[in-house]
Amino acid sequence: MAAWRNYRGLSQTDLAERVGISLSDQVALEQPGYQFTHQQLALLADALNIQREHLTG
Repeated sequence: MAAWRNYRGLSQTDLAERVGISLSDQVALEQPGYQFTHQQLALLADALNIQREHLTG
């Protein structure tokens, strides 16, 4: 996810604000092996303007 976030020119703070989560939650989401919920995937994919599969594949 960090690669997509950087590709879109967003900071962790920017993406956290778009998704409506705290910065500490955003940092946790970018840790290797993090298990996303379906809702998190949907929100993040929408905020990054990508398909969900790009975050899980």
